Amino acid sequence: MSAPNTNVEKQKKNHVGPLVGIAAAVIFGVGIIFYWYAADVSDEPVGGAETEQVAPEATGAATETAN
Repeated sequence: MSAPNTNVEKQKKNHVGPLVGIAAAVIFGVGIIFYWYAADVSDEPVGGAETEQVAPEATGAATETAN
């Protein structure tokens, strides 16, 4: 059995909104995946948390004393 009232133009009009929403969700999801991948492989910390590594100061000579 087929549908008794098929109006293809009306169906196109009714489906445009949901299809645009689905496409936007897919684009957003792919964008999040690319951002996640780019943040994972980069050397810079994410979120602006910059940490500076300081080398320990050299004393020049050993400070052990022999008794």
